[in-house]
Amino acid sequence: MKNFKKVIFFTLFLTLFFGCSKDSADTEAPVEPEVVEAYEALNVAYGSDTNQVFDIYLPKNRTTSTKTLILVHGGSWVSGDKADMNVIKAFLAALHPDVGIINMNYKLAGLGNPPFPMQTDDISAVVEYLSENKSSLIISDDIGFIGVSAGAHLALLWSYAYDVDNPS
Repeated sequence: MKNFKKVIFFTLFLTLFFGCSKDSADTEAPVEPEVVEAYEALNVAYGSDTNQVFDIYLPKNRTTSTKTLILVHGGSWVSGDKADMNVIKAFLAALHPDVGIINMNYKLAGLGNPPFPMQTDDISAVVEYLSENKSSLIISDDIGFIGVSAGAHLALLWSYAYDVDNPS
């Protein structure tokens, strides 16, 4: 029953996420690549800390309109790993095969190492990486987040504080 509730929650969340995006009539027509293969890269570094890595999964035949979801793991800001999100990643990839997925780690908090702003800075670094490499990755600037526990908090905190393209 617990897993069923999670599936219902994620389905509802994704429906709202994709239902609230811009209409294609409001944006420029994407430049379609001739042939684009699926792309997967594991443990891509976005900083010098060993925890500053992410996995990237991009669908085949993506375009410059391809949306991306960033997964943020939980763990009370002091533990956890992107591997904890692998079940969610597999579920999302099966449910939305045309969406790119980024499964990220972030620096963990500890004594003398507070979570804020360190962990939101890590999210910013991943978003910057995607923005700087969107042409070679063939993705759009349209990103969303899914987080669990502390990861959900970090995703919301980043979205409210740093998403200057969508002020609310």
